[in-house]
Amino acid sequence: MSPKILVFTGPPGSGKSTQAQLAANKYGLAYFDTGTMFRRLKEEGFSTPEMDRGELMDPLTTLELTQKEYQKIIEGNQAGISVSGSFRALDESFGKDRLGGLAKWLSDKYGKESLYFFRINLSEEEAANRNAMRGEGRQDDNPVLMETRIGEYRTRTEPVFKELDKRGYRVIDIDGAPSREEVFADIQKYLEE
Repeated sequence: MSPKILVFTGPPGSGKSTQAQLAANKYGLAYFDTGTMFRRLKEEGFSTPEMDRGELMDPLTTLELTQKEYQKIIEGNQAGISVSGSFRALDESFGKDRLGGLAKWLSDKYGKESLYFFRINLSEEEAANRNAMRGEGRQDDNPVLMETRIGEYRTRTEPVFKELDKRGYRVIDIDGAPSREEVFADIQKYLEE
């Protein structure tokens, strides 16, 4: 049986990490959070000017780093992986020049039918409110960086979903406004068909 590859994306504060963790726990999947990986790398001394400004990192660098992590994680858990925060830019998702992107790599390796792309939709106002209330003390949740992060999502991540849909990938829109339990119940409908 092919592993399930669940990808959760949405604006900052949409609950993508929460939903990815809930799915990992429910279905016995490995959990991977791109943002957590980059925060860990930053603590270890890895930094880029983009990261410091709240912008997305170079997509090809992100692709290289995340592809290695995915490979290790999926090999260690045959059930699959639940991912928060990848597929943030076109080059990361579909590659550039001779470097293939995550979508092609994952579909070649596991089959397109194994991939579920959940886009958690939330208004920008609600996303900003949730981040302000998060209380985790995350450096990237301050109001100045939040505006940049939401802008990055709008201009660089939203086009990824148009392209995924155009290329025949399963893209599922989820309303992120209800409670986390209601959102997860909606997600489960697609995973248990």
